[in-house]
Parts: sequence; structure tokens; C-alpha cells
Amino acid sequence: MQAMQSGPKTGGKMKLFKGKSMIAMLLPALLVTAGLSFYAVAVLWTRLGAEGNPLVVLNDVASLPSFWESLSFSLGVTAVSTVLSLGIGVAASKLLFGKKRSAGAGALFWIPMAVPHFVGAYLVIWFFSQSGWAASLTQQLGWIDNRTEFPILTNDTSGIGIVLSYVWKEVPFVVLMTAPVYLEMNNSVKHAVATLGGGSFRKFKDGEWPYLKAVTLETGVILFAFVFGAFEVPGLVGATRPEMIGVTIFEWYSGGNWEERPYAYAVSAWTGVVFIILSALLMWYTRRLRIRIWRGE
Repeated sequence: MQAMQSGPKTGGKMKLFKGKSMIAMLLPALLVTAGLSFYAVAVLWTRLGAEGNPLVVLNDVASLPSFWESLSFSLGVTAVSTVLSLGIGVAASKLLFGKKRSAGAGALFWIPMAVPHFVGAYLVIWFFSQSGWAASLTQQLGWIDNRTEFPILTNDTSGIGIVLSYVWKEVPFVVLMTAPVYLEMNNSVKHAVATLGGGSFRKFKDGEWPYLKAVTLETGVILFAFVFGAFEVPGLVGATRPEMIGVTIFEWYSGGNWEERPYAYAVSAWTGVVFIILSALLMWYTRRLRIRIWRGE
């Protein structure tokens, strides 16, 4: 009996030791990333203070209708891009690695990751603009009489081109993050749900989502932060108005009106502060989730 009881305890200690070893290996990278983030925000705040009273600058930014238009448009496009990327990525990961675990087919998803984002944006323009490949194909098939009848999907006021650019680029990243979860997932809960008559949704909700929740949330925050503050893709595929917040910040900083430069510092600094706080809260929450999974709760 004592031998049987000591087995799980030893295994638990080894898992705990393994987890601590993993944290120790990741600690240098985490410290460097956190240090650079805090340094960037500190520099922005310093420059903002040198330009004038930060509270006055923030009040001036908040009084600009163009800022709120850009902010709301950025939040909408970022949310849609993130949700679509996560949904398609998790579905693709489940399809490729959930049962058959086809690593060969999954390798096709790594190809877009080798393409820079600005190249991906050019490819979206080449495929989906009114002078692009899709418009030419639909015209040749007789579905439209003229290319101008093709829907405006790039440089549009709805941000469709931006969403398309990010979804096809970020879905492979989601697959990369979630594939290891499927490869190491314990399927006993799914089998139990199926035995009790549960459908596909219940099997995913009860047997897969508890394992996927932490990494999906982490991936979602990474994608949200990246898309929200990006400049290249919105600058190439987006419309002149409304524009993403990254484009607005760039115009404030590099434009001819020197009075707008403090606006760029202010918005960049506050964006950094918000995402640092969100990241810290997320790390605390996902750590609790992983502890619960490790305990089998």
C-alpha cells in the first residue's frame, strides 16, 4: 500500500519539478521581453513629459473625433481578425492533430508563417482587389460583366482587406500554439462524454476546451496586441479613412504638424501600459487554469 501511494506523489513531484525547470528556462526570455516593454513605455512617458504636461496632451487627444473614430475602427477590426483566426486555427488544429495527428498535412500551415506580413498584404491585394486574380477569374467565368462589379475587398472602409490579410497569416500561428495541446491531450473525458451520449459540441466543451482555454487566451491576447498596434498591413490594405490606430500614430509622429507628435507618444504609452496590465492579469489567470488541470479539477 505504501508503495502504491508513493507512486503518484513521486510523479507529481517530477511534474512539478519539470514545470519549475520549464519556468527557469523561459525566465531569461520573459525578463528580456518584460524589460524591453517597460523600457519602451518609460521612454515614451519621458518624451511625452518633455513635450508638455501629459494630462494636457491626453486631454487634447481625447478631444479629437479622428482619434475615437480610429480607436473604434481598430478595436472592431482587431476583434474580428482575432476571433476568426482563433476559431479557424483551433478547428484546423483539431482536424489535423485531434485524431489522425497528421503532421505532414499540418506542415502546409507553416508556409504562410515564412511570408512577411507586408508581403502577405500584397498577396491579398493581388488576389482580392478589383484588378486582381479573383476579379479576373469571376469575369472570365461570366459571373460579372466588368471588374468594377467585383466587391471592394481591399482598401475598403470596412477593413475587410485588413481582416483577410491577418487571418491567413495568423491562423498558422494559432495552429502552432494549439497543436501541442492536441498531441498531448488526454482523450478519456471525450470518450466518457461520447459514452454518455454527448454530441460533438459537448465533447469539445468538456473534453477539449479545458485543455485549450489557457493557450487560446494567451494566443488571443498576443494576436490582439499585434494587430491593434500594427502599421504595415493597414497602411497597405486599409482605406484612407477610417484608419487603424497604428497608422494614425505614424501620421502624428511623421507628419508636418509638430504639435501632433506628443499625441503619438501619449497613445503609444497608454497602449503599452494597457497591454502590459492585460498580459500580467492573463498570466495570473492562465496559471490558475493550468494548476487546476494539473490537479485534475
